[in-house]
Amino acid sequence: MSKELIVKHNKLIEANYKLTLQEQKLILTLAREITKEDNNFKKCVFTVEQLSDILGLEKKGYYSELKEITKSLISRVIQIKEPDGLLQVSWLNSAKYYDNKGTIELSFSNDLKPYLLQLGNHFTKLEFNQIVSLNSVYAIRIYELCKQYQKLGERTAELQELRSILAIERKEYPFYANFKVKVLSVAEREINEKTDISISFEEIKT
Repeated sequence: MSKELIVKHNKLIEANYKLTLQEQKLILTLAREITKEDNNFKKCVFTVEQLSDILGLEKKGYYSELKEITKSLISRVIQIKEPDGLLQVSWLNSAKYYDNKGTIELSFSNDLKPYLLQLGNHFTKLEFNQIVSLNSVYAIRIYELCKQYQKLGERTAELQELRSILAIERKEYPFYANFKVKVLSVAEREINEKTDISISFEEIKT
């Protein structure tokens, strides 16, 4: 079985955004459809049942639940640091449901082209089945951040920088002990149990 790869620009991996677990997995599923030959985002069609399985939705009422997920996702904003300023952009351009067919058509926002299409360098490859198996939003993000530096074997981040990337507000886990237990330790355990890499972390006190 061939590996299904997702390729993201490193700036997209380090961007500031917050998604629910289902929204994150939906974005990963759409990104999986991109090929290295694509010059433009194509509209991708999925069955509602197919997406519900990937997102882990309950069979009862999954159609209306998926509609709420895509509606929410269209309003989500990702912030990417560009050389000349800050780009604020929605993830999705549109979501169209075909009720009689039980399908949904999705496409990425065109402003994300430089971060998902025709990436010559500064990109990271992610295996879809590995990353979609994770059940913590923070595990998914930290997995991507670690894969980005896999060849170096380690990366150092200031606590505030990491909180910013993960879009964790000041009032969330205000004490480091909380942040360590709820974010770092959960991500470490999940990544080590379910993916192709093994990670650990240590505090560097200043």
